[in-house]
Amino acid sequence: TVTFDEKVYDKILEINSQEGEMVPLKEPVMAQGNVEVWLGDLLRISRASLHKIIRDGAISIQ
Repeated sequence: TVTFDEKVYDKILEINSQEGEMVPLKEPVMAQGNVEVWLGDLLRISRASLHKIIRDGAISIQ
């Protein structure tokens, strides 16, 4: 699932797993226009956000 901004109803802020884990997005995704476009943006930014979390974790244990 995703978490939307409370004030801007179509701004996606986080992705959420079934286990309850929340991953904040590196930058918000606007769910506007063609669904193929904003879902592609969500996928790209989700990957970048996870990459940043993994990189930061790797740096912190070195």
